[in-house]
Amino acid sequence: MIRQLLLSAALLCSINCNAQQTDFYSSHVKVAAEKLSLTQLDTLHAGSSIIAYKGKDIIVRKNNAGQVEHIGMPLFSDEMRTYHPSPIYDYLEYSLLDYTYKISDNPMSLLDLKFRKGSWKQLSQVNAEMPVNIQNVQEKVYLVGWQNNGADFVEVFFPIKYDVMANSTHKEMEEIFIRDLKTFKKTEEQHPSLAMEQMVENESGDNILVKEGSTFFIPEVNTNTYFVKEGDTLKALYDRKYPGESFANLILDGAGLPEATLNVEFVKYDYKTESLNIKLSDFIAYAKKNGCQPFVGIEEVSSQKVEASLFLSNRNSGYAHVISLTSTVASLFSEVPEIEAVAYLFTPTSNIKTLFDASKSKKSTKKQYVK
Repeated sequence: MIRQLLLSAALLCSINCNAQQTDFYSSHVKVAAEKLSLTQLDTLHAGSSIIAYKGKDIIVRKNNAGQVEHIGMPLFSDEMRTYHPSPIYDYLEYSLLDYTYKISDNPMSLLDLKFRKGSWKQLSQVNAEMPVNIQNVQEKVYLVGWQNNGADFVEVFFPIKYDVMANSTHKEMEEIFIRDLKTFKKTEEQHPSLAMEQMVENESGDNILVKEGSTFFIPEVNTNTYFVKEGDTLKALYDRKYPGESFANLILDGAGLPEATLNVEFVKYDYKTESLNIKLSDFIAYAKKNGCQPFVGIEEVSSQKVEASLFLSNRNSGYAHVISLTSTVASLFSEVPEIEAVAYLFTPTSNIKTLFDASKSKKSTKKQYVK
């Protein structure tokens, strides 16, 4: 009898513990699950699942770590999410869920979402198979419109603000970024083959070629990478004679170059700091996985050290991570280069543009080394 009671108690404990093991990617997702009393989330597999709730469909997505990272009302197809990734999908699906079931206690939570045609009534009638058009207007506003039977049905617009679209706060987004970075390991990247005709001659000569990329507001901040001709082949430039170009290569590509270590200090929203030691390639790959494109501007080069600014830009979400990088020349060309970094996460792109616009009218006090 006692043994049966103990076994029953153990079973109940197991059931209760399992019920409490649901892990949520962010706080607003946890709030939704609790508000709707969604108790079956532990049984769902990784990926997207549709569950019935009070006569309506709700989409739940879990990542490979078992975290519930999204709960909403389905507005977009899996095909669209796969082939045209965008930060707006989760935002709009969660917003409709919030409006329908009054998830948030904050009356301001939905004020950024406005209707150009139709209303919440029409939006609630949208299904994931309806044709939809998404426009990013000058990196300031998103316009999203659905059609039904060939006619415009409902259209919404909202500002491109990273915290609004993430249904989060700057502080929480920093915490999530650093938390996930600590466990991230990059997969092998496929580097595109290079051809001589893709290159232009560097001003310094010495058979050095530049693969010109895109720029970030000003020409000096760019994605340029540098190569040297060795017969009929191209090799990534990594030479003490060219510490600036070599530093840019190490940051932006790194293929065939030494694996650098990044000692980064994050200056957080509340002015507290957190330090992390990580491989540079993992840091860059993690940012790319989150939709960021790296841009580098070499600030200063001397016989002793190199300084650069790294901008990890996510223009679809309206932010960039701004990182100051420093390495001694001796360390840069050692077996394991070490780079010291100070990072400011989730800086609004509009703020950066304003600073760059202001700097255009002033003569820079630092030599812009990379052309």
